[in-house]
Amino acid sequence: MNWHTLIDWQITSFGGNPAVMIHVTDGSMDSVQHTVNEVVRRGLTDSIKTDHCRHEDVETFAAGFKPGAVSFAFIHEAKSYEETMKALRAVYNLVHYNSLMAGSGIDNFGVKQALDDFCKEKGVPWRVFSPGVWAIHHCHKLGQ
Repeated sequence: MNWHTLIDWQITSFGGNPAVMIHVTDGSMDSVQHTVNEVVRRGLTDSIKTDHCRHEDVETFAAGFKPGAVSFAFIHEAKSYEETMKALRAVYNLVHYNSLMAGSGIDNFGVKQALDDFCKEKGVPWRVFSPGVWAIHHCHKLGQ
């Protein structure tokens, strides 16, 4: 199982609008193109709106969304504790209360430590979804 399976499981529409997926990336065109290709391959181009941003722009990018407006967030290959924590804090409240966020790079000690600290702070569990991929299910409760 890989993160593409998460897309299949998770992407749903809220309020009849296309689902919104946020992809936080290192900015490489390979990463962005891969995500776009997966959406197209699954025939979801009419039901998913995918937005991409670079790790260093995540806070400004996230300010353009209302809390709970995002169906799925994927933090791709964060490189450090600080980069991971910044992305988690920026997108966590954007994810709809019964949705999830996920990411890669779990083999990096800084990423794992940021997940441990962030999830302890929020009182939510995280788990390894597949080799190298982590997930936080049901990010928070309604109104949290």
